[in-house]
Amino acid sequence: MSETQAIWAALAAVQTELKTQAHTRRVDVGKYGYTYTELSALCDYLLPVLGAAGIATTYTTRLAAESSLEIECRLTAGDGSHVEASVFIAPEAWDAQSVGKACTYGRRYSLQFATGIATEADDDCAPKDAKHAPKTAAAPKPAAPKPATAAAGQSEREQLEGTGISDAQRRAIFGRVKEIFGGAAPDDEVRANCTAVAMRLHGKSVSQLTKTQASGVIDWLKDATVAKLNDDIPM
Repeated sequence: MSETQAIWAALAAVQTELKTQAHTRRVDVGKYGYTYTELSALCDYLLPVLGAAGIATTYTTRLAAESSLEIECRLTAGDGSHVEASVFIAPEAWDAQSVGKACTYGRRYSLQFATGIATEADDDCAPKDAKHAPKTAAAPKPAAPKPATAAAGQSEREQLEGTGISDAQRRAIFGRVKEIFGGAAPDDEVRANCTAVAMRLHGKSVSQLTKTQASGVIDWLKDATVAKLNDDIPM
């Protein structure tokens, strides 16, 4: 068995045991919120399964072009054969807290990409009115009204001027990425790839894009292929 076959055989055995992971944390933004599976929860579940199959998990962080970070997750079998998956992300700032937050985000997604594990539907590139759950009712607080169509993650100026990504653009990005994968990929994997494209092109999640940036992503996706999504997203 070749080195490449060794790691793929071990990973294939692991994937027969993997179960979709529930979201473990909720973040509230204004009236709406979103949920996701924390890195700690993924590691608690995945690392024992990978270890039992003789697969070690390591991460490498590199400074990439345009002040972004590349976080690579590597799965290595006992004979040294390995597979990798990378995520590129631009920290909000270059202080320790912001960089640490970006690294945690990158580790979470690169681990998912490397292992192929699924979590509950990630609503990053879905229309918020369809995917975001309302917050639990609480005592009303005086606050300036915000437009009902403002997306989580957009700046206050983008919300007020209506320049943030529209629901139609969200659907277009999601639909095109799903089309590239032949419609067979699960929705959560499609959304993860939407996020990867947006992060690599603009250093933002889909929900944080402006209308102009979202149009650029849609134009870039027109001629994209699976290989281009995985290996050739421009910096």
